[in-house]
Amino acid sequence: MGDIMILKKSDKIIALVGVVILIVAAIGIVLYTSEGNETPTEPQPVMKKYSVGWIEESPTPIEITDFVSKKEVLTGQFNLEASEPGSVICVITNVDVQITWQDNIVAKFALFRKGQDTLTATVTPSGGESKTHSSTGSGNETLSFSINSKPNDELIEDVESESEAESIILEKYDGMNTISFDYEVKVVVGEKLLNLRPLKLLNYLRDKGNDFTFKITYTYFHPDIQEYGKSSPDDEEDSNQESDMGTLTYNTMAYPGKN
Repeated sequence: MGDIMILKKSDKIIALVGVVILIVAAIGIVLYTSEGNETPTEPQPVMKKYSVGWIEESPTPIEITDFVSKKEVLTGQFNLEASEPGSVICVITNVDVQITWQDNIVAKFALFRKGQDTLTATVTPSGGESKTHSSTGSGNETLSFSINSKPNDELIEDVESESEAESIILEKYDGMNTISFDYEVKVVVGEKLLNLRPLKLLNYLRDKGNDFTFKITYTYFHPDIQEYGKSSPDDEEDSNQESDMGTLTYNTMAYPGKN
């Protein structure tokens, strides 16, 4: 019979410990390899909501004063551009053009009301329909133009920041902050050249044309963008004031004979 190797108890323990060490080492290698192959996950951005309201503004009127000769048709153009500090965009909604004038010859010689001039002015917005004013002797009329509808209040969702909400508003209303107008003005004098009466002939020669004035007023809106569900600074200030006013302090009074 061959020799049979008999392990002592201590040898068995050492062998068992060795096997355990090998198993733990193998598990560690597997875990290290799997962790090394994992792709790190990026943190997901926090999505926000922003409410958009609109504030109405009416800037200082613009005046254009000019002279139109009886021998010409005067043409011109004026441009409006609305802007508001801190606002990403403005929307022009309405424009009013007030036309005023007076026959300068008749105004100087009030006794002679015949032969009054007639002034005609046509104003046309870019891409819109023209409107015309015509009057004799003098005139004062306002031509009103509707340019854009008033923007609606809205809620912008699923954006990361206020600047992203502003970009959405800018894209939606881009170009609505400007408008140009063309105008044409002409005058027909009341006095005739072929007139045998010396005074009327003199008035015709004196009458070179007329002055007129355009007074331009307009309305525009600009956005007020607030994070939805977040109190504005004004609301917080009002809340603090209410809290301060709601706290009263009473001092007890000591009466004679009482502790």
